[in-house]
Amino acid sequence: MSPQIRKIVTWVVTGLLAILMIAAGAGKFLAQEGSHDTPNYFLVFSDATWVPMLIGALEMLAGLVIAFVPKLRSAAALGVMLLMSAALYSHLQIEGDFSHSAGAILAFVLSGLSIYLWKYYFLTNPPDHIKD
Repeated sequence: MSPQIRKIVTWVVTGLLAILMIAAGAGKFLAQEGSHDTPNYFLVFSDATWVPMLIGALEMLAGLVIAFVPKLRSAAALGVMLLMSAALYSHLQIEGDFSHSAGAILAFVLSGLSIYLWKYYFLTNPPDHIKD
């Protein structure tokens, strides 16, 4: 794969992950309690009503960090993987399968890809201040 294609793929994966996380976090803030018939997956961990807001804030923060803070991008993507692992666990506990877990699976996979691609990107294209 040429360096230009690799750079494009890296930025597309990063952009998709950032957009997905910001949208998922915003959705938790905009959702009206009891407005739809989906199960409350947060009840697996706690019955506190603030848990969805905390998760939404963490998802939005991770999306913004992934998009705009290069030094913390991999750490934020790792945090997303941890959040999505908890989301997958809650889906499994409530439904018994992963039939409604496409968003969590996609975020988990994109996070892993982002970490890998950025590590590989900087190994092959070190920043100017590191080059000899």
